[in-house]
Amino acid sequence: GRGCPYSCHFCSKTFSGARFRSVDNIIKEVVLLKEKYGIKGLFFADELLLVNKKRVYELCDAMEPLKLKWCCQGRVNLVDYELLKRMKKAGCVAVGYGVESGSQSILDNMKKGTTVEQGVKALKDTVKLGLRPVVQMMYGYPGESYQTIQETIDFFKRLPYVGYVDFSITTPLPGTRIWEDAKASGIINDEEKFLEGLAGGYWSKIDSPPTNLTEIKAEEFLPLVRKMEKEIFY
Repeated sequence: GRGCPYSCHFCSKTFSGARFRSVDNIIKEVVLLKEKYGIKGLFFADELLLVNKKRVYELCDAMEPLKLKWCCQGRVNLVDYELLKRMKKAGCVAVGYGVESGSQSILDNMKKGTTVEQGVKALKDTVKLGLRPVVQMMYGYPGESYQTIQETIDFFKRLPYVGYVDFSITTPLPGTRIWEDAKASGIINDEEKFLEGLAGGYWSKIDSPPTNLTEIKAEEFLPLVRKMEKEIFY
C-alpha cells in the first residue's frame, strides 16, 4: 500500500490518504516470489500496514500457510495483544513503531494522535509476545525542553529491554507543517541552502544539526541528547 491516513506535522507526504492493494493481489505476488525465487521472508514496506484490523487479520490468514517470516510498520494506537499474537502466528517477527517521544506534550504538538500510555502498552505487548519492536524516536521537536527530554528517559525506564531504538533529530522538510512554521519564524531563510545541506534527504550529522527548534540553547542541546541516550541505552 501507499500513504498514511494520519497527518503528523513533521511528516512530508506526497498525497493525502492511503491506497491499498487487495489481500488476494498481495498474496499472488508473495507466492510468486516464494516459488520463483525461494524467498524465506519479506518486509512490507507500507508506511503503515496496520491501518485496518480486519484487513490485517485477513492478511494473516493468507500468510500463515506460506510459512514465511515477515515484518511491517505499525502504530501504537492500532495494535493490541490479540492482533500481535495473530501476526506472530502468521510469521511476523518484527513491528516498527513511530513512537517519536515519551512526552505527551510533544506528541500533542506533533498532532501524532497517540498517547504515552498507548506506546508503553504496545511495546510491552510486542516484547511479551517475542516479537521485535523497532522503535523510532525523534528529539528536538518544537516545544522540546529539559522536562520533555526527562519524560522520554522516564518512558524507557517503564519498559522491558526493547532492543533497537532509532533516534533522529527533528528536521523540517518541505510539505510539512513544521517546515512552514520554520520559514515563517525565520529559522529557515534560505530554502535552497538548507535543502542542499541535508544528507540523504534527512539530517544525519548529529554533531552539527541544521536548525534548533527547541527551547534549549543550541550549545546545550546535543550534550543533553547524548546524556539522554546514555541513560536509555546504558
